[in-house]
Amino acid sequence: MKRDLPTLDVASEDFAADPHRVLATLPAGTALARSSRGLEVLSYHACQEVFSSKSFTPCMPELGAVVGVTNRDVLSFVGEELNSHEGAEHRRLRSAVSGFFTATRLRRMREHAAEIATDVVSSAGRARRCDAVGEVGIPAAARFFCRLLGAPESDAEEVHRHSVAFSAILRGENQSEYREFRDGIDAYLLDLFDHRRAEPGDDFLSHLLCTEQDGRRSRAESLRLAITVLGASTEMVAGQIALLIDTLIEHPEQWTLLRERADLVSGAVQECARLRPTVFATERITREDAELCGVPVQRGEFVFVHIIAANRDPEVYREPDRLDITRPIGHPPLTWSVGRHFCVGRVPSVVIMEEVLRAIRARWTAMRHTAPPQTIGQPYSVRPLFMPIAVDQEPASRATEREASTQDRTYNDMWRPQWT
Repeated sequence: MKRDLPTLDVASEDFAADPHRVLATLPAGTALARSSRGLEVLSYHACQEVFSSKSFTPCMPELGAVVGVTNRDVLSFVGEELNSHEGAEHRRLRSAVSGFFTATRLRRMREHAAEIATDVVSSAGRARRCDAVGEVGIPAAARFFCRLLGAPESDAEEVHRHSVAFSAILRGENQSEYREFRDGIDAYLLDLFDHRRAEPGDDFLSHLLCTEQDGRRSRAESLRLAITVLGASTEMVAGQIALLIDTLIEHPEQWTLLRERADLVSGAVQECARLRPTVFATERITREDAELCGVPVQRGEFVFVHIIAANRDPEVYREPDRLDITRPIGHPPLTWSVGRHFCVGRVPSVVIMEEVLRAIRARWTAMRHTAPPQTIGQPYSVRPLFMPIAVDQEPASRATEREASTQDRTYNDMWRPQWT
């Protein structure tokens, strides 16, 4: 028997316009609600329980079929996604990605990120006006992921184009363009694999080739993992960088504090991503009859995990609607998920975000909007399209001096134990 729960109209215009305002109308302490599509999970601990329980698993193919995805190739593609796998198969495939991020590579990765971020931020600031999406977020993320993959930085626009197309396919959009997308991204990556086979490097594609030769994975699986990493690279990370800038503009007292304290860069990235994540919610399906917060959940029922609600749970975060870049790391925001299906790109994403913010902090004394940002995607995500800003740039000598004071970076404290 289903327990009475508050209802949440996620299809309403009010929810699309301002999910936070609608969520705030629910009774205090609401962990679960019901909607026409399934069970809506709202509290931090309930969301965490869904992410960690094997009763609830990712369900892109099932949900896609329900919401109108009719292209069988698209459904097959999302079913091949890394996070669509479970058990030993999931661990085997995920290890091919996680095994790449050794301490030595993370050190080198951060050096590359710092170099790219410095160039991008310096270039964007010269004109005193720029687009935080197109002139900061996209070039920084795309060039960084080119380095990570083993592609030349001159491919940044192409890598970003493939990432945008990949995200659209996963959202169930552009079904008729699937074959064009797949042919294009396959051809691009297969060509890169050929180059890396001839000239191996210390990059992700070379790593896949090495482990493939050890018999741990097929060539088709290597290609599919490369598609996942490329596809999940620039669009979401560029958007999160733009939201990072936007959030600090809207909280000038926090920006002033960050300018004064270099040690707060990591905290600022985490706190801004808590308050303003690009992904608002993610979905799961119940594989077997289960219970969540004392509520029975039937097999086959869809469960929607509201990251934006969990990240502002007053039971977990004091003054949850306030940006506080000094906030202690007690509970990590669920922006990149937790548990066995956590975002495989969270480490490189945080690295490039931190280095962009370090470069901004060293070079820009002030930031302000010159027009309202343009975004799409609500109520399930937010994708910044255009964010015009004006900046005051530090003299080059002072910027170099300020940056030098933050060069002693720590490489092994990006993720504390509870993040894994």
